[in-house]
Amino acid sequence: MTINPDRVLRDLEELAQLTGNGGGAQRLCWTPTWENARIWLRDKAGQVGMQSDNDEAGNQWLTLTGESEEAIVVGSHLDSVSDGGKYDGALGVLAGLEIGRALAETGKRQSKTFRVVSFADEEGVQFGRSLIGSGAVANTLRLEDIRKLRSLKGESVEELINAYGASIEKFERTGRWLKNARAYVELHIEQGPVLERLGKPLAAVSGTYGADRYQATFSGRLDHIAASPMIGRKDALVAAARVITLVRDTALRLGGVGSVGRCEVTPNFTTTVAEGSSIIIEHGHDDLEVLQRTGRIVRNAIRQIAAEEGVDVRLDDLWSTPPVRFDPHLVSIFEEVVGNEQGKSITIPSGPLHDAAEVAAAGIPTAMLFVRSRDGISHSPAEFTDDDDIRQAVVALNSVVERLL
Repeated sequence: MTINPDRVLRDLEELAQLTGNGGGAQRLCWTPTWENARIWLRDKAGQVGMQSDNDEAGNQWLTLTGESEEAIVVGSHLDSVSDGGKYDGALGVLAGLEIGRALAETGKRQSKTFRVVSFADEEGVQFGRSLIGSGAVANTLRLEDIRKLRSLKGESVEELINAYGASIEKFERTGRWLKNARAYVELHIEQGPVLERLGKPLAAVSGTYGADRYQATFSGRLDHIAASPMIGRKDALVAAARVITLVRDTALRLGGVGSVGRCEVTPNFTTTVAEGSSIIIEHGHDDLEVLQRTGRIVRNAIRQIAAEEGVDVRLDDLWSTPPVRFDPHLVSIFEEVVGNEQGKSITIPSGPLHDAAEVAAAGIPTAMLFVRSRDGISHSPAEFTDDDDIRQAVVALNSVVERLL
């Protein structure tokens, strides 16, 4: 078959024009813009004879039926953060679409079924819990925890996702889509600076970091900033600020990554000592023992900081996942293909989590391919991957899929 990476570039631009604006991609999951992207993808798939189905968790499956029910699956996600980048997730889905298009153009029925999946809510912006769609398929979600989550506007998960044909009560049915999967592969932008520093466009991915995400909510006392003496204040924002630097410093000391990406302040007035503050903390590491130790150290320190600042604190676990090692055989295939494409094989771990981690947790042989990100920037309109790098990445992904079909 003949793959045409330029069609992927055109599809990326078309999707960006349809679902973005001057601020970047706006495909926040469970929104009309995200739904428009799903409809657009369905129509694109239909043009080449691929069947499009949405499952009970909002995942979108494109199928090109083969002689066998055994399936090779290529996937990623179409949802984005607010004001996100053009390539994050979408590149992997549209590269899969192009492989399906090229297979259909041969006019021959493949021995295995070929599928492309766009997983729902990979980013986790709405509810603070990433990988909801792939987690449903892999059956790794604790539904009692999911039911407690609220969206950015205060809606329950069930209330919001029902409008898009999904239902928590039916999540367990989605596993059928992986029943006959023999391999899952995913192309994704690196979202980091390693490949750029190495001067190479591609890398096989050995696995993903584990993650520990939780929320710290501080309750202090509202005071006037001019009338209230410094001694004796119960400033919830000061407590949060101390924790933010603690998270960074702990990651620098123990390794891995640690960040606070979200902070809310009450009442958020210029002349008022903060009565309340809430932050979402995430630790990441490729060693489970270190990841767990980091979480224990920081949680204990948060309680100590709250006591020192005279505020109350509540800690709520949002999500955790262990480090994942991808299938050694599939990784070796990617390593060989990468070496053939660029003259040198490179293998690196992924700091960010991806849907591939959940699929691997379901016992499906899984591996990923990274393509270089300029300046390591992602989740931003400044996110950029060179067209020639994308062409090489699509060709490499196709080479792997051809071996598996």
